[in-house]
Amino acid sequence: MIYIEDILHYIVDSNIVNEADRPILSSISRQCKRSVALTDKQFNLVFSKLLTYQDILTKEANVTLKENHDTRLPLRQIDRSKTINIVTQSELDNVPYESYKEKWLWASIRFPFSKKLISKIEKIKNAVPSTHYKHKKGTHIHSIKITGANVYHIIEQFKNSEFVIDPQLLDYHNHSKEILDNSSKHAINFSAGKFNNLPAKVIDELSLLNDLQIIDRKIKYGYTVSTVDNYTSLSEEIAHRKTTDICVDPSAHSLKDIAYSMETLKRFPIVALIDESEAMNQISAIHQAFDFIDNSRQCALFRVDSSDTYNLNDYIKEHNLNNWVDNNTQIVYIKKSQLPKVLLKSDFMPLTTIGITSYRSNTYVEGYCSFNCDLRLFHDTEKSMFNLYKRKYGNL
Repeated sequence: MIYIEDILHYIVDSNIVNEADRPILSSISRQCKRSVALTDKQFNLVFSKLLTYQDILTKEANVTLKENHDTRLPLRQIDRSKTINIVTQSELDNVPYESYKEKWLWASIRFPFSKKLISKIEKIKNAVPSTHYKHKKGTHIHSIKITGANVYHIIEQFKNSEFVIDPQLLDYHNHSKEILDNSSKHAINFSAGKFNNLPAKVIDELSLLNDLQIIDRKIKYGYTVSTVDNYTSLSEEIAHRKTTDICVDPSAHSLKDIAYSMETLKRFPIVALIDESEAMNQISAIHQAFDFIDNSRQCALFRVDSSDTYNLNDYIKEHNLNNWVDNNTQIVYIKKSQLPKVLLKSDFMPLTTIGITSYRSNTYVEGYCSFNCDLRLFHDTEKSMFNLYKRKYGNL
């Protein structure tokens, strides 16, 4: 018996196929040779294409196509549903995950392969932080972390389409769109020492801060303030930052200047990101800069291999930096290459990230710092590396 796959292979391998048909028929032929069955749409396409070669097939191979021609493998059944649903972090990964992700939700976008729809996914990917997008190779599911801005971008691309969309996402989109369209109405402003539209707990916290500290917290709590572009101090430059990330040029400001600004702005607790290859130099430099923080309120959560010479382990022991991590801890030192589990299990909630270089950290460390900190400060002039970090992870 001559199957339709055999006929397809024959016209492709014999170079009978014309240039217009070659790409698609060659692709499907390779698929069949891998023992992947045709779908119903592929069968109809192949059959209609092969009919145009019937005279050649009859003359050279004595083969006649017939409707419902036999296939070597049963046709594959394709789920062509198009849906956008809400899934939890555990449903998405199906593996253990960090406790701080427990309440994360994701929009699960499912559709059969389509270049047009893939282009819409690409537009969404370009509009959201890269860590907010997940796709397992070989599947038809694309997942976007649910935030107000992300949901807005998703629904803007797929509204008025054949997709079945979770009503909660549609409501979330409508709410987000209304805020974006009427931003001045919904903006939380600080004026004459008063706030509007902020929770009472937040207002109580802000009431304990001075004006510069209130300006500094604008990203954390999402309100607007009047900012300036000309600064008289590093503290002002940090407070008036427009994004979470900031580089402080070592030639202009020392680590001691940064420490003073952190105290001025009440930017504790701090997680210090350490490059393993420079661990001794970096921990000692930061520790000495923040000498006004008692050693009992600092903790180094990693060690180095022991040796006969004085090393980081000796420094940690000598300065009593081997303490428990809790809600009284002011500075925690961790390697950029590893996120300690104790941070996820403790009550320690960092407000600030400090690194001496802007070289990128481990993905889990990046996620932890992005989730918790509204200031990520690097004592570095490596603008290219800093910008790479910023483009890759965005302001989460």
